Amino acid sequence: MSITLKEGTKAIADSAFYRCRGLDRITIPQGVERIGAKAFSGCALTSVSIPSSVTYIGDSAFDYPVENITFHGGITELSSSAFIYTNWYQNQPDGLVYIDQVAYNYKGQCPSTVSIKPGTATIGNQLFSDKTGLTSVTLPDSIKYIGESAFYGCSSLDSISIPSGVTKIGSRAPVLPCFTPRQREYR
Repeated sequence: MSITLKEGTKAIADSAFYRCRGLDRITIPQGVERIGAKAFSGCALTSVSIPSSVTYIGDSAFDYPVENITFHGGITELSSSAFIYTNWYQNQPDGLVYIDQVAYNYKGQCPSTVSIKPGTATIGNQLFSDKTGLTSVTLPDSIKYIGESAFYGCSSLDSISIPSGVTKIGSRAPVLPCFTPRQREYR
C-alpha cells in the first residue's frame, strides 16, 4: 500500500501509521515539520525520503526494514532512537553517525577523545550517555543545541568547553553527573 500525504500537512502524529504492516511506500510532502514517535514503526517501508522542512523526528519513528533513507538537510533535533532500529542505521560504519546537522549517535566502541565535525548544529539526545571511558569532547562553534542526557553518566569526562552560540541545553546534559558547575567552561 502506498500513501501520499496531503500538501499542507505540518506534522505526522505519534503512532500515526503504527503497525500499518501493509504500508510499504510513503510520500512525505515538503512542509511537514515534525514526525512523531512511532509514526511509522511496524510498517513495511524499505525506503523513505525526509524533506528539508522536517526539523524534528521522535522516538522509534522508523524501524526495520527501512534500508534507504534520504535526508534533505532540515533536521535539527531528533530522538536518540528515531532510526536506531532501522537497517539503515545497522549498515552505517562504526563511529559518529551524523544525520543532517545532528551528531546522532556513536556506533561501536567510543574512543576516549572525540571531535565533532564543523558545521554540526546539534549534539543528539543521549549521544555519549554512559560512555564512561570518554575523557574529552571537542565541540565546534556551530553547535546550537545539546540534547537531553547527551553526556549523562560520562564519569571520566571532567570538563567541556561549551560554545557561546549554544541556545538550548537539554536536561541532564551536560551538567550532572558529569560536572559540577565550576568545571564548565564557556567560550
